[in-house]
Amino acid sequence: MKNRKVFTTFVCIILVLASISSSALAVDDTVKKIMPGVREIKKDGVISKETKEMSLEELQKLLQSIDFSKEPSEEEKALLETYYILDSNLVFNDEYAKEIYQRDCNEINSLSEEQKEQLYYKESVEYCSQAAETQGSSSLGTYGDILVSFTSSSFGYNWGLPGHAAIVHTNSRYTIESFPNGGVRIYTNNWGSKTKVYGVRVKGASSNSYTRAAQYAISQANQGKKYNWIFINKGTTGSFYCSQLVWRAWKNQGFEVDRMNLGNWEPVSPAELVGGSRTYVFYYRG
Repeated sequence: MKNRKVFTTFVCIILVLASISSSALAVDDTVKKIMPGVREIKKDGVISKETKEMSLEELQKLLQSIDFSKEPSEEEKALLETYYILDSNLVFNDEYAKEIYQRDCNEINSLSEEQKEQLYYKESVEYCSQAAETQGSSSLGTYGDILVSFTSSSFGYNWGLPGHAAIVHTNSRYTIESFPNGGVRIYTNNWGSKTKVYGVRVKGASSNSYTRAAQYAISQANQGKKYNWIFINKGTTGSFYCSQLVWRAWKNQGFEVDRMNLGNWEPVSPAELVGGSRTYVFYYRG
C-alpha cells in the first residue's frame, strides 16, 4: 500500500512538470503542491534509480530556463528545493557511490603515467584503487581535497540540504568546514573514521591549485567568516555554508566543481560536488 501511494505521488510530480513549459521563466504555483510528495519519496526511499533520473532530467530542463543571475522567485526556489532533494537522494546512495567510484577508478587505471600526471596529478603518486577499508588513519585526503558526507545536513532559511562538505587543510590533519553554530572554522580531520563518505578530487588541477584552494578556505576561517543562511546566494563571499565554501575555494582557482551551476543565485549542494565533469571520486566508504 505504501509503495502504491508513493508511486502515485511520483506520477503526479511528473505530470505537473510535464504541464509546465520548459521555456517559461515563471514557475506555476502548482510546484509548491508537490513538495510534501517529494519529502515522502526521500523518506521512504522506494523509488527506483531510473525513475529518479528521469525526474531529475525534467527538472534540470526546467531549471535551465530560469535566469539565476538574479534572485529567483518563491516558486522558482520551491522548484530548486525539489531538485536538490531528489538529486541528493540519488547521489547519497550506496549503489550509486560504488558505481561512480569504480567508474572513475577504471578511467584512471586505463591511462598512461603521463596522462595521469596531466589530469590526475595526485593519482600519479597515490593510486585511486586504494580500498576504503584499508585507510589506516583517522584523517582522509590531502591538501585541497573535497570531502562529502551522506549523513549530515546543511541548514538555511526555509531550506535544508542533505549532506555536508569540507575541504582538506594544507596540513592534512585538519579540514576547513562551515557550520551554523560557528561559521567557517578549522577542525581536526577525522573523516577517515567516518562512514557514508566521498573523497573527491579535481581533474586537471596542479599541486599549486590544490594548495591555493586549501589556502583560500583557511583564509576564510582566519577571517572568522560567518555561516551563510541564504543558500540561494551562492555568489556572496561575505559568508559561507559548507558546500559553498568548497565551491568558492576551487572556483577562485579556475575550476567549476558545481555539477549543475546555473548562476550565482542557484545554490551548490554537497551532492553536486560529486559526479561532475571536472571532478572524480578517489575514495568511497559506505
